[in-house]
Amino acid sequence: MGCNMPSSVIKRLNEICNPDIFHIIKKSNDGILTLECHEADRSAILKKVEITGFSEISTFKLDKLKFSDTLLKNGHKGRKACDAIIFCMVDNDPYILIFDMKSSSPTTDDHIYQLRSGLLGSRYILELLKEFEGVFSQINWNYRYFIFHCRNNKRETLPEFQIEIKKNTQPDKPHIFETNNSEQIHVRKLLGKPLIKALS
Repeated sequence: MGCNMPSSVIKRLNEICNPDIFHIIKKSNDGILTLECHEADRSAILKKVEITGFSEISTFKLDKLKFSDTLLKNGHKGRKACDAIIFCMVDNDPYILIFDMKSSSPTTDDHIYQLRSGLLGSRYILELLKEFEGVFSQINWNYRYFIFHCRNNKRETLPEFQIEIKKNTQPDKPHIFETNNSEQIHVRKLLGKPLIKALS
């Protein structure tokens, strides 16, 4: 079957994928969806990232997919995995958000491999839909990359990292976002959109 609607892609992913690889999604009384991403490492300072404001979402734990763990040797950079791949809709626009959580602002480029793995993971998921579900998508997904780190850390970001929203469209140019464990982040803020949607 053909499929050119991002809503149909997101719905189908939620129908066919193993729920063990999904992040926690909570739904409010008014239908707003909120993502909770928890860090498995107990020693981590940043233990949870919470993003709200979604109308439709399908989100994956890349480390649970284990795309390259059985293919590549230990230590290979291709085995690195990011914390989340998110297929979502914001203002009827289709987005794929890829992010990783850090206890401090990154001072090396090691995390770039994690975000690149997220990009490859998203492509695999879309190809899987095409080959096994007959979902041929011509959707132009808008990719955005983020590194979340704790606000109480004083390290500077590397010069090449993006600090402006909307320009983080490549895995080597993520937006470095300061947060903390108790903060709820609105997805519109991440995307540089007004928090209150303009009435059409």
